[in-house]
Amino acid sequence: MFVTLAAVRTYRLDADPPRHVVEGYKDRAHLRDEGAKLHEARNRVVFGSWRLAEADEYAFWLRQSPLWVGGAAVWLDAVGLSWPRARWISVTYSLATLALLAWLAWVRHGPAAAFTGAICLGLCWPYLLYSRLALMECAVLFWLVTVGACLLRLSEATSRRAPIWVASAVICSLAAVLTKQSGWLVVPASLTAMLGMVWRARGPVRRWGVVGAGVVIAVGVALALDTDYSQRLAFNARHYMAKRTGSPLEAAWDRLWSGSGWTQLAVMVISMAPFLFVPALVELAWRLRDRLTAQSTADWFERWWLMWLCLGTAVTFVTTQRAVRFQLIVIVPAAWFTAALFGRLWRLSRTGRSRVVLRSSVLAVLAWAAVAGLMPWVRWIERADTTLVAAGPQLEKIIGPGPAVVVGEHAGNVVFTTPYKHFYIRPRQFNDDRQTIDALGVTHVVTRRRRDFVERVLRKETPKRWAARKRLGRLKFRGETLTVWKLAAQ
Repeated sequence: MFVTLAAVRTYRLDADPPRHVVEGYKDRAHLRDEGAKLHEARNRVVFGSWRLAEADEYAFWLRQSPLWVGGAAVWLDAVGLSWPRARWISVTYSLATLALLAWLAWVRHGPAAAFTGAICLGLCWPYLLYSRLALMECAVLFWLVTVGACLLRLSEATSRRAPIWVASAVICSLAAVLTKQSGWLVVPASLTAMLGMVWRARGPVRRWGVVGAGVVIAVGVALALDTDYSQRLAFNARHYMAKRTGSPLEAAWDRLWSGSGWTQLAVMVISMAPFLFVPALVELAWRLRDRLTAQSTADWFERWWLMWLCLGTAVTFVTTQRAVRFQLIVIVPAAWFTAALFGRLWRLSRTGRSRVVLRSSVLAVLAWAAVAGLMPWVRWIERADTTLVAAGPQLEKIIGPGPAVVVGEHAGNVVFTTPYKHFYIRPRQFNDDRQTIDALGVTHVVTRRRRDFVERVLRKETPKRWAARKRLGRLKFRGETLTVWKLAAQ
């Protein structure tokens, strides 16, 4: 099973991602953001510094995601700069997540649950694609599942070992939020579950739990008081809410009564991973029935998964952004409840006709999950191009040897394997005025044929340099033709 899951993640790891991932989703993060997420790590590896100019206003990810940026820099420094090697970061995180999820499901719900959970999540097409890209989502999901492993061990630990697992849960929670700020979403669930597990214990175990929760809260307060971190948190929140005004409660109220929030959830269930969400809903309904009839009681470990699912669903309901990367955080707890359902059905089908019916149902859903995940993968991989990998050598051939400072909407991806410096320019966000552009020493620009926002900034802020620019050549990049220009001297 894991050979298969690894193979679909590593085969043709140099392939360009598809333009569209899920029907009805228009986000382009999988096309644009790999270079951005690795920008500061690349700076460190190639030039020995996280930031290449004092005037650069981008220093974006190092402040809010130091574990991701630092880890990526260590890895790339060890193995060298290339896109396949950079993507191995997410491949490794995703395979570790699947192994950990399978182990947790095996311990709690049996081997059938472990197998089905790993297959359904591992072959979920959106998760499969993102686990092949150098993006943060798989890393933060790994640390969140690791928190779950710590909580499971805490729920079973003796008073002597409980402090070890409290400390481990705290460390993994902080690792998640220092990988990506979306990790804060699950922190309330983790602290609640941890305190619930230790609260009935007496003596040092309870004190360790309270201290652990206090450490996480103290780190959160310290980060909130840090100006750079809080500004980026506010920026990310506005971006997640599609820059709409008003509080999240007001947005939730509007989307509740307008029906748009329910539409968002319906699209997520139907388009993203129906073979995960539908069985998960069945398992939750089954648990509710058992609870109402006093046939079972939920422990804090299972409640943690439910709180994670509810928090992820709530933010999906509130936002107007229909983006795959924002909804991946809901897929993992859905996979947990799917695994629990299949483990339940497998245990129930011991003899007779029910054995055939129930186990056939489990195998049918497994086949559905495999086909639903592998078909888009096969359609994409058989015709995928490798323009991202080829772009760097083409750019070096066009510009030639010597120092250069390259900007452009797609420049972050194109320059990744080259020796050239790169800075991000975005209107009303980073490096978008004449003084900053001049201070960065921009020499070259890579433009698209249309709707290039970096070109618009340069036309407005440096009209003379732009008017005297010289075209050096063109290169193919993900179905587009990019033009490489040399700007006139300052």
